[in-house]
Order: sequence, then C-alpha cells, then structure tokens
Amino acid sequence: MKDYVVDLEIARELKENGFSQNSIYRYEIDIKEDASLCQNFIPINDHVNYVYSAPCSDEILKELPKRISYHQNLCIIKDEQTYWCAYEGATLEDEVGASSKKLSNALAKLYIRLKKEGYIK
Repeated sequence: MKDYVVDLEIARELKENGFSQNSIYRYEIDIKEDASLCQNFIPINDHVNYVYSAPCSDEILKELPKRISYHQNLCIIKDEQTYWCAYEGATLEDEVGASSKKLSNALAKLYIRLKKEGYIK
C-alpha cells in the first residue's frame, strides 16, 4: 500500500496545512518513534504518540480545485520516473506545480503549495 499513499513526511506536512485526517489509511508513530501504516477502521494502538492521515491520489484529487484561474486547469504528466502535477497557464511563469516519483506525493506537494500560496482556504 505504501506505493499508493503519501510518504510519512508529506503526511505530516498535509496535517500541518489543514488537510482532512479522514483518509482510508493512516500512519501511527509509537513511543519509540517507529512508524506503521494502518487501515483507518482498525482502532488506534494505546502506545501511539502521533497519527497522520495517509491519503491516496484519489483522496487528494478530491480536495484540489479544478482550476485556480480562468486559464489554469489541473494537468498531470508522467514521464519515465516522475509525475508532474500542475495548473498550467498561458506562460511558464503562470504554472503552479509539483513533482515526485509517486503520484500521491506529487499531488500532496501541489496541495501544500496551493494552501501556502492562498489558493486553498
């Protein structure tokens, strides 16, 4: 499942930036700082210090706007090893995007960037 959900560090950033914590999967960090990926319907272990939602691509896409301006629509491009997710504009200066080897991470990075830049309230 780790191939389909965001990495732990990005899950932490998503939580810090107000992303919903109601995903199908979550990371649990125990007292020893060990992380485990769990399904959200499983009760949280008593020895857990932190819990971070671990959304998949579909869950993140639902939270992203279709466009951020009249001329900037969401576009996802995949090359051999990288996903590029961006709101493409009329010029390169208009682009707002992020990339990663995992689609979920690229979409999450884009969400975080949009949140920090005020496109998502």
